[in-house]
Amino acid sequence: MFLGQDYLIANETGKRIFASVKDLPILDPHNHADVAAIARNEKFKDAWELFAATDHYVWEILRKTGVPEEKITGKASPHDKFIAMAKVFDQIAGNPVYEWIHLDLRFLGVEELLSAETGELIWKKVNEILAKEESRPQALLKRMNVGVMCSTDDPADTLEYHKVVNESVGRTIVRPTWRPDAAMKAGKPGFPAYIERLGKRWTSFGDPMISSPGTAAAPATTGLNSRPAGPATPRPPRRPSARPSRANPSLPKKPRTMRIICSANAAR
Repeated sequence: MFLGQDYLIANETGKRIFASVKDLPILDPHNHADVAAIARNEKFKDAWELFAATDHYVWEILRKTGVPEEKITGKASPHDKFIAMAKVFDQIAGNPVYEWIHLDLRFLGVEELLSAETGELIWKKVNEILAKEESRPQALLKRMNVGVMCSTDDPADTLEYHKVVNESVGRTIVRPTWRPDAAMKAGKPGFPAYIERLGKRWTSFGDPMISSPGTAAAPATTGLNSRPAGPATPRPPRRPSARPSRANPSLPKKPRTMRIICSANAAR
């Protein structure tokens, strides 16, 4: 079957390794999950909301295949948007989006390939599945055996929804990670207002995991392994270096190596 259990596994050794780890909890260090939606734990309305309503990767490939914006982010109905996606979906075979959505379909138990011919059938099947109690967001996380998932958050964000989710499932499953993109955009019109909001967030007092909108709560500690805020620890005097100064232009520069570790999304 396309995208079956042996997806991306090309030999017997790989299959044995997969068999030994497939039942372990998922530890997801990076995702773009809507933590507020997980906290509300409401059923997904339809297949378009689940697969594409907020996914800019899907939007981009639909634009590139000629789908009008009305049927991507416009006022067309979710059904019409999904069918428009289905009609062009076979054109993007080989694109990661093609495999991502089909992997999601396999997880839900839908084996058909999304195409113009199967769009209506898959729309109906997925919606019937999403209408069940076991398809609520928190139930899906449990079914996927997610041990930890790290959301993407702005340093100015409040984190009250993280607390709601963690209390609901009875353990710390959702943890925040900072992505300060807005702080890097000094030329944007809204930058001064953002810095003011950021300042208020971080000069107040409280615990970031129990703060809520409209309150003065902000972190006294910052991150998963942080120390309480307090006076800075004095540093010992710097030792004279025995190495030659790199400021000397006659010395050759040492190459800098950056190691990047890419991690897969828990649901993909």
